[in-house]
Amino acid sequence: ISAGILLAFTMTNTSVILIRQSSPSDKPYLLEKLMGCFHSLSLLTGFMLKSSLLAKSTAKLTHLLSVTFCLSNVFIGYKIQTQCQSKRSLMQWHSNEPNPSMYLAPFVPILPLCGSFVNLYLIAQLDRIGLMMIFCYVGSAIGFYFYNLQYGKKNTAHGHRNAPERMISLHEAKRSD
Repeated sequence: ISAGILLAFTMTNTSVILIRQSSPSDKPYLLEKLMGCFHSLSLLTGFMLKSSLLAKSTAKLTHLLSVTFCLSNVFIGYKIQTQCQSKRSLMQWHSNEPNPSMYLAPFVPILPLCGSFVNLYLIAQLDRIGLMMIFCYVGSAIGFYFYNLQYGKKNTAHGHRNAPERMISLHEAKRSD
């Protein structure tokens, strides 16, 4: 299994949680912040477990850090479960009949969190070259996305004040060719 597949599975698990859960109205973006912390701690836990298996001299410290990170992940998962309400329960609260377009997913958010943890743990077990390649790949994909986002904003008709006149002149120029 490649790191790209594991990263895709992690994004899928995260998407299921973000679709099925919602942040409380008094704490906007709480769910997104908790998910970011969960993913960071999961990756750090994987690195700590990898280093504790390789180096026996500092094994006690890394085991303690690994256990601390794992317990922190359990606590974050508990906060997601208790503080971020399920959107299905919100939908049922507003209407008595269930929404047929809302699909069911079992054990949300526990099962997707466990899947994300395992995927990030496996990514952390890669050698340094593999990790550098996946981080470069993700970084270049993010950079490409934001470059194209700026390019689209700059070159769209909505981004110009005189957009109708510009579009008419472009259309006339194409006609004359």
